[in-house]
Amino acid sequence: MSLFSFFFYFYFFFYSFFFFFFVFVFFIYLSFFFYLVYFFFFIFFFFYSVFVCLFSLCFFFLFLFFFLFFFLF
Repeated sequence: MSLFSFFFYFYFFFYSFFFFFFVFVFFIYLSFFFYLVYFFFFIFFFFYSVFVCLFSLCFFFLFLFFFLFFFLF
């Protein structure tokens, strides 16, 4: 019975250890993957917002220029 309990505990410890180890490694890789995804999305949205701001400023200045041009002349 002691041998059986020894094997049972060894089996339980071994598999629980490897299960937690693989889960830990899996979540580390997953967090790294999500970190990269968020990083690329951050870069994309940053440049997108800069582009939109510049585009809207250009449109605003064009509109202002044409409005003043037609208003003054």
